[in-house]
Amino acid sequence: MIKTESFPDMLEKAGQRISRILKEETPVQRKLRPVFHLSNPAGWINDPNGFSLFKGKYHLFAQHNPYSTYWGAMHWAHFTTEDFIHWKTEPEALAPDHDYDRGGCFSGTAMDDDGKHVLLYTGVTENGQAQCLAIGNGTEYGKAVQNPVITSDQLPVGSSRKDFRDPKLWKDGTTYFALMGSKTFAEKKSYGQVVLYSSKNLTTWKFENILASSRDLYGYGEMWECPDFFRLGERSILIVSPQFMEAHGNLYHGGNNTICLIGNYNRTKYRLENYIIVPFEYGLDFYAPQTICSADGRRIAVGWLQSWDNRLTPDSFLWSGIMSIPRELTLRNGKLYQNPVRELERFRTGPLCRQGSCSDGELVSFNGISGRCIDMTVDVEAGRYNVFEIRFACDEHHYTSIQYDRRTGLCTFNRLFSGVRRDFISTRAFPVSDKNGRIRFRILLDVWTAELFVNDGEQAFSSLIYTDLTADGVEFLQSGSKTPVNFSVEKFTVSL
Repeated sequence: MIKTESFPDMLEKAGQRISRILKEETPVQRKLRPVFHLSNPAGWINDPNGFSLFKGKYHLFAQHNPYSTYWGAMHWAHFTTEDFIHWKTEPEALAPDHDYDRGGCFSGTAMDDDGKHVLLYTGVTENGQAQCLAIGNGTEYGKAVQNPVITSDQLPVGSSRKDFRDPKLWKDGTTYFALMGSKTFAEKKSYGQVVLYSSKNLTTWKFENILASSRDLYGYGEMWECPDFFRLGERSILIVSPQFMEAHGNLYHGGNNTICLIGNYNRTKYRLENYIIVPFEYGLDFYAPQTICSADGRRIAVGWLQSWDNRLTPDSFLWSGIMSIPRELTLRNGKLYQNPVRELERFRTGPLCRQGSCSDGELVSFNGISGRCIDMTVDVEAGRYNVFEIRFACDEHHYTSIQYDRRTGLCTFNRLFSGVRRDFISTRAFPVSDKNGRIRFRILLDVWTAELFVNDGEQAFSSLIYTDLTADGVEFLQSGSKTPVNFSVEKFTVSL
């Protein structure tokens, strides 16, 4: 039996602040929050944590600083949903109130263990990082008196004692497994790795092996964060978020990325083998996804819509941090596809359908095809054009664009004219492929978010756009073809 203890003072203090802000929130301020994406009512949130199914509800926690719209004083915010679209803010779950987590309750995961909601998270102190256990009933959580349950002394030789975090927890038969992000040193260089541990009781853990590492992979980061590990079809999938990564052409950008290793899990050697590496996302603002197996067997992913290198949140906001639309993951012919959860379709009204064409340099728009809370699909027919462009969040001075260059096979997202007033990263190109000369773009807009899914989920791209909400136009144009290019548009309005 695992004994737990709780010290409610810090949790109550955080909860009181959130309650006060919610009470004082004006209708104008409420309209500044996304409609169908999860955002926090007060303070800062980053990485999704503890995505799990417990007592008939989906629980999602998040790194949370309730006292500022900037990172710091990491707590665990807590949200629940039954449909992946409506989210309820629950009482704060964890606060940094013990010696082993005074520096913050960092990321981790959760699982239902015979009716107990088990959280495994990283506790941070001045001396390093260690993994800690909390157990609750879906509303209140107590920390194990045995904490920390996995310490950096159990890392393999050469590993950094201060870079050991973000446990992924699961159970296989009677054995618990936990996978952590880590860093190792070799040949005077740093490499990312994920380390695997096993346990029979959640409190005593044994190191098994390094599941995968960037040591033999050029340029895939110096530290691997936020691992997620699951089976999809006949393959095993490892998702990690590398830090300090070099750009790889148009596949990966410099800085913080999210990559996906698709391979075979050797259960005897505790190694991921024969894997390929693909981007999980291409966006300007996406990091640290977590996944869950839904009650009906779908693999659902949620990520944090922000970049560590670009903080765009307006200073006037009471909150900072948005989660991606939950996405269904599938493997098709060895490729990872992701699309918005089908539950979103329940909240769409419309549709408005339009057939159009545009000549070289002609700017085309349609009555009714507009909005900042929409689900829009654009099908572009084959043609001899050079570039086809979709602009949205438009007014006389502002727009954000998606440009598909048929000659290079690159899609470029550009928010340079979205109203940003600092030197943020605003453009990024990524490879796409047309289908016999045709290409499909599905675009979700939700107040400040833009998410793009190309060719029914072959590629995904996420970005924040803090354009004034009065800018809601949508426009289309092409260059390079004297013959008009035909396209069709289907637009839904999303409302809860």
